[in-house]
Amino acid sequence: MLFFVVPFALILVGALGVAVTSSGAFMIVVAIGLILFAVIGTVWSAQFVRFRATFLRDAVTVPSGLLAANMPEVIQAPDGVIRGTPKLVVRMQTRTAAGSVGRCRIELYSHGIQIWKGPKHPEPRWQFAYRDLMQVECVDIITPAAAMGSPDQYLVRLITNQPRIAFLFGSVWFGTAQGQNRNARLLINKLRQHSVPALDELFES
Repeated sequence: MLFFVVPFALILVGALGVAVTSSGAFMIVVAIGLILFAVIGTVWSAQFVRFRATFLRDAVTVPSGLLAANMPEVIQAPDGVIRGTPKLVVRMQTRTAAGSVGRCRIELYSHGIQIWKGPKHPEPRWQFAYRDLMQVECVDIITPAAAMGSPDQYLVRLITNQPRIAFLFGSVWFGTAQGQNRNARLLINKLRQHSVPALDELFES
């Protein structure tokens, strides 16, 4: 909404400035325009932050899911699930109900998935067999910048069954959208191949 209001307001102020230039009130109109621009910019920034903060909170909240205080540091998959060489490895920002985990390695094996920071940081570490994954969602966040050619932001939301945990992979703030989008597509396509139920969701900010 503000994406259309801002240009309209600036055009209106400019037209008013032209109309009153001869009367000597041009500087007043310029001051009003600057104040209006600052107010609209502040409101837009607040809405930008509010939407993303709310999205991050809701994305890792699921019915009957583990609370932040009960989030385990380590979940070990049954023997034989995580073995051999991973078929796919991507690095993405990771979040759970306990908050941001940072940039994690998401490794897909023949029979399961492992989420961790690598051998030098063995905890936190979560392992799941594919049969224990409840669903995966590709989340497409559309911003006003998309109208000017900027790419949307793709994130991946993974929900496990036992225990019930929601993982969010990807950043909603700033970064290289193209690299994140590529990893998101690779991840969700590979999980689909392992018969994990997949959904697509669209959000506008």
